[in-house]
Amino acid sequence: MPEGLPKPKRAAGPRDSGVDAVGLSIQDVDFELTDGIGFHVKSLAGAMVPHQAGTPIDFDDPSRYDIHVYSGTVVIKSDELDALFNRYVLTREPRSLSSVANQTIDGTLIVDVGARLFGFVPPIGGLPTHLAGPIKVGADGWLV
Repeated sequence: MPEGLPKPKRAAGPRDSGVDAVGLSIQDVDFELTDGIGFHVKSLAGAMVPHQAGTPIDFDDPSRYDIHVYSGTVVIKSDELDALFNRYVLTREPRSLSSVANQTIDGTLIVDVGARLFGFVPPIGGLPTHLAGPIKVGADGWLV
């Protein structure tokens, strides 16, 4: 049993191993979420946990399980991150940012956006804004 995975909780059966998670190890895999948006997994160790304990993992229906990541390295290209922000993250109104373009250089994240100050800047394009600062993964797994 890989370290970190739960121990068996139930008696095993033909469609139930008795364990609430399936071990997962991925290396050098490209995932495409939608057109032009995806990421590269250099390495990942984790578990696939079905929403209903005891049911088999159905790879064709990712809405029926969660992936719990224990460790790993994932890379997303700047143009894919731009597409993610411009097509999904920043599409709700009211939008305070638009036209996101980013890059990383030596541990620094550089973002160019159009910032909108509601009531002050017209909604077309926004005020050109250049942001830059160090980027790292914090102890909680979030980007800082």
